[in-house]
Amino acid sequence: MLENQGEDEFGEGLKAKNRVKETKVITKGISEITALNWIAWFPFLLLDTDWMGREVYGGDSGGNEDLKRLYNQGVHAGWRGMATRRTTWRKWMDHHRTSSS
Repeated sequence: MLENQGEDEFGEGLKAKNRVKETKVITKGISEITALNWIAWFPFLLLDTDWMGREVYGGDSGGNEDLKRLYNQGVHAGWRGMATRRTTWRKWMDHHRTSSS
């Protein structure tokens, strides 16, 4: 009876080891997808600040001083909006992480 129990434990140990390997592969895949997602979002985030400067504030990076000033104000406003969104999202995630534990 004890001999069979040792074989069962050995088999369970191999199953657990394989599950860990599978988890590492899955985690690596998720990390790669997340990295590609952030790379894909990067140009959009740059365009978002440029859009604020050009369309919302009516500025132009190549125009006269007044248009450049408006453009810069719009870019800064776009940046502040993205920073606020990021901070709010982070606080929301931290809150839900701690409340679910």
